[in-house]
Amino acid sequence: MDFSNGPLTEANSMGYITSERIPTNLPGITSKGAIAVAEINEAEVMDALHECYDPEIPVNIVDLGLIYNVDINNDTGQVDVKMTLTAMGCPMAGEVISEVEMRVGEVENVKSCKVEMTFDPPWSPDKMTEDARWELGMV
Repeated sequence: MDFSNGPLTEANSMGYITSERIPTNLPGITSKGAIAVAEINEAEVMDALHECYDPEIPVNIVDLGLIYNVDINNDTGQVDVKMTLTAMGCPMAGEVISEVEMRVGEVENVKSCKVEMTFDPPWSPDKMTEDARWELGMV
């Protein structure tokens, strides 16, 4: 670019972007100039968790009552899942955690998923949904 005609000004520029002149016709840019945050759909996260099964019980971890909390941070794309297992010494804990992280990580706009394992409060069969009890013949 040739600056021989003096300093760069709006009159002789090729169209630069300033806080006063943010293009509003680009994807993700609003008229206020803020970039729109891509939202994570909570229902899709729960659907993904419904696809995760306890390796020893043919019921998904949501219906078993193993999910204690799901926290979605749309600003960072982070999903934090607080969960438990049916037994403290479960040898499949690593595989369950990996499956949760993988399936939630596949949800649109999720950048990362972190699973926190807790045993407080401990799991008990009364945490199961009616569907889970029906599946296991407990109804």
